[in-house]
Amino acid sequence: MMSHPSWRPAGQTLLAILLNAQLGCGAGVHEVSSCPVRASASLRIVATQHMNPNAQGEGLPTELRLYQVRSEHVLDGLSFEDVWREGGAALGEALVSEETLTLYPGETIARPLHLEEGATHLAAVVIVREPAGRAWAATTPLRTANDASCPGPSAITLRVDGPRIESFASEQGS
Repeated sequence: MMSHPSWRPAGQTLLAILLNAQLGCGAGVHEVSSCPVRASASLRIVATQHMNPNAQGEGLPTELRLYQVRSEHVLDGLSFEDVWREGGAALGEALVSEETLTLYPGETIARPLHLEEGATHLAAVVIVREPAGRAWAATTPLRTANDASCPGPSAITLRVDGPRIESFASEQGS
C-alpha cells in the first residue's frame, strides 16, 4: 500500500483551522455582538417638596452632580466632603464626564442622557445641608453586567427626597 504524504500536512492544517474557528481562537475570527447600540438613555429626575430640608422642614434648591464613570465602586472610600469640595477631581481616572444641575423642590426633569464611551455607571450625588450616611449618592449601571459593550437600562429615574437620592433603572415602558 502506498502512502500519500502530501495530503497529511494539508489535512492537519485544515483541521487546525477548523478547530481554531470552532473555539473562537482563529486569526480574523471576530464575535459579533448581538447588543443593540444605544447612544442615550431616558433620564427622569424627581425632586420632592421635602428634598434637602431647612430647619423648618421646607425643601431647598439642591445641587445634583451626575458623573459618568468607569467603575461601580468609584465612590467607595470617598466622603461627602471629598466629593462636595473636589467634585469630579475626587473620582480620579474613573471619571468619564460630569454635569451639574440645580433642582428645585417639587420639580421633575425629563431629558435624554447621552451615554459617554467608556462609562459603565452613572454616579449621582446630591449636595445637601445634612448628609446622612451614604444616602447622598446613588450609582446605576449604564451597561449590562455580563458585557460592558452592551447598553444597560433605557430609562433611569433619580428621586431626591429629604437628604437622600435613590436611583431606579428600567426599560422604557416597564
